[in-house]
Amino acid sequence: MAHHYFLSMGLTKTFASNGGLILGMAGVSFIVLKGNGGLSSISPGDVDVFLSILAQAISFILIKKASNTLDPRLMTGYMLIAGSIFLFVLGLFLEPAGMESMAGGSAGLWTVFFLHPLSLLRL
Repeated sequence: MAHHYFLSMGLTKTFASNGGLILGMAGVSFIVLKGNGGLSSISPGDVDVFLSILAQAISFILIKKASNTLDPRLMTGYMLIAGSIFLFVLGLFLEPAGMESMAGGSAGLWTVFFLHPLSLLRL
């Protein structure tokens, strides 16, 4: 949840090249120390993208520990449901007009929206 939140927020406030380098992790020091600004040239988006990677790393550790006592498929289901609810509620606060704007979508857009998950199924 935190990974997706920080990544989406961070990528809106930084350059795509910075986001890509930070996501690659090796580029973190390059981004931080680039230019004349040094540490003062870090944008809030760079920090958010880094926090997304940190949150993902922590979640991998927690998932590994939890998978020893819980079925991984069940755990994945719980995580997807909890994450969806959390991000939906967060979206209601961050984008108050978001639900209203969805009503203006075309029939073709809604068709793709609902049929896309079916294309991911492997028969």
